[in-house]
Amino acid sequence: MRTRIAKIRGRSGPEKRRGRPRSTKIHTAIVKATLDVLGQVGFEKFTLDAVARRAGVGRPTLYRRWSNKEELVAEAVDSTFSPVTFLDTGDIRRDLEHLAAQTMRMLRTPVDRRLLALNITGVAVGPLRRAYWSEYRLPRRTAMRHLLKRAQSRGEIEANLDLDLAIDSIAGGWMYMLLNYPRTPSLPRLMQLADFVLGRPTDRKPRTIAG
Repeated sequence: MRTRIAKIRGRSGPEKRRGRPRSTKIHTAIVKATLDVLGQVGFEKFTLDAVARRAGVGRPTLYRRWSNKEELVAEAVDSTFSPVTFLDTGDIRRDLEHLAAQTMRMLRTPVDRRLLALNITGVAVGPLRRAYWSEYRLPRRTAMRHLLKRAQSRGEIEANLDLDLAIDSIAGGWMYMLLNYPRTPSLPRLMQLADFVLGRPTDRKPRTIAG
């Protein structure tokens, strides 16, 4: 079966905005300044003036690219991670294993974990949360739901499985395990969780997580 590949990042980068082409150098400087300011003062005290000063640009430059600070911060925190690649191989376990491996790479170093913390805490505020959901998280969730839906059509998972709860359980479970376990869980361990959620047989015995 032919493998389909989709890369999901969201509407990131100057080439995704309408209007005349924007300077990549300026765009990069603004995104970096946004992360710096956000890390220093948090979202509540975050201002476009502070970003403009740090990036060495004027406020009109910001507004030509983003309608408000929520859009800017959403793009900036998303830029800290590589685009997520979704495989569609016709084998749901292989597809999810590919996603699990990417999730593990996102948290490989202490720097990666700090960036994730910024990602999580930065989008907890109402307006920003909505902007980040619609522009970045929803497209990824939709892609994962598509994979599970196709797996249902192939008979790999139960037809009555609640796909939204399955996505919450798998993605949320992986992040919990990677962020909280005293030792980084292995890829087979992450896949054991996915198999459990999808009602697929696992070949590992239950075990207790020790400190």
